[in-house]
Amino acid sequence: MRSIRTYGPNHSFSQAVRRSLEKDPNKILVDYVVEELLEERFDCYLIGGRTRDGLRIEHFGTNGVKFSDYDIWVRDSEELGELDLEGLFRNHKKEVAINRFGHPKWCVNGIEIDVGLISSCNLLNAGLDFPRNIKTAIKGSDLTTSSLAYGLQDGKLYDHLTIESLTKEVVDVNFVASDQPHILMARLLLHAERFNFAIGEQGLALVKDFYDIELDPKISDYLTYKGEEQRTDKILSRLRDIAAEKTEEF
Repeated sequence: MRSIRTYGPNHSFSQAVRRSLEKDPNKILVDYVVEELLEERFDCYLIGGRTRDGLRIEHFGTNGVKFSDYDIWVRDSEELGELDLEGLFRNHKKEVAINRFGHPKWCVNGIEIDVGLISSCNLLNAGLDFPRNIKTAIKGSDLTTSSLAYGLQDGKLYDHLTIESLTKEVVDVNFVASDQPHILMARLLLHAERFNFAIGEQGLALVKDFYDIELDPKISDYLTYKGEEQRTDKILSRLRDIAAEKTEEF
């Protein structure tokens, strides 16, 4: 498995993400979670889409990205004691839902902030022997376009495969985390459509191995859940085309 690249707070990649956050009016909500609810006792990281898209805007010159979803991962440890995530939001119960990973999602003014524990990341959930840190968390990200994290306290950028994906304009499968391949296929095709990226070899192989027309309702439901129902027909059509290539190969 490829090693993680860490960029210091003064590196252009890290500075690009920081500039994006400084311009973001929703940063006050992220700061509230880290500084008030978590009291800065834990290392916190902004992972996945918000970090990637901040980099896309400030470094790669992408336009038209709107921020509404924020994923914060917290490095919990035995030394710091058990962290009750739901309890953090006891004063915001009416605004909190539970996401598909069992983590709290704080929904306020159309903004969603998910807070998760590194101890529940994909690689550790799979029972693999890895240290409990942010590098392990992003190594287990499902897609290459999501394997990126920004340290909200140390200002460092931690990258597994995302910068390479953005440079080559390719999205691929990084880690198959669950027994729900329809979600992974939906996310793979959704990222390809959103960014106008090609799909990598592992992603194509996943679709050829797992896609079945009977999964269409589940894929449609997931896209609706993500607010991307307008892309459903195009994504389902593309999945069928990729799966059909398998038949042609034999």
